[in-house]
Amino acid sequence: MLPKFGVRWKSGHAVRHYRARGKVQTMAKKQPLKLVQACAQDYTELVRKNLMSEKFRWLYPQYHKDYATWKLKKVGHLKTWRLFDDLLNNLKAFKITSGTVARHAWMGGIPDHVTNRDGTNIAMYGKTVEYGPKTKKYKKRPLFIPTAHEYARAEWGKRGQEALNRIKSKWA
Repeated sequence: MLPKFGVRWKSGHAVRHYRARGKVQTMAKKQPLKLVQACAQDYTELVRKNLMSEKFRWLYPQYHKDYATWKLKKVGHLKTWRLFDDLLNNLKAFKITSGTVARHAWMGGIPDHVTNRDGTNIAMYGKTVEYGPKTKKYKKRPLFIPTAHEYARAEWGKRGQEALNRIKSKWA
């Protein structure tokens, strides 16, 4: 037989408990959007850093000779993922506004509607670089996927812990 026990609260303790519980619930409801937005912003900055430093360049073969000649003549360098810097200049964290997860969805990258001065869809250019062109003449040179893996290993846990700490702070 289990022992009987009871809990007695002074009215002041009960009021503090319910107020704290309310603050925790409110903070817990706010965290998903704040967390995904912060992660999207962090990821975007990491993509920008990796693009600028050409962190993953060593993973990929050199440019095709014809393309390398054209690129040197056109822009004066052979930097990976950079032609006219449209990709670099349009990287951002943005809220996804359609679909079933739109209420809490943020991502880092290039929004689908962004075009360069010639009208070329920059997101399509990024996808081509990431997954390779349909012609297979040039090799793919992923940037976003390796950066996502890097971010997952190093940063997601930190952001999750920050969210938990914010929730815990409301219990006091």
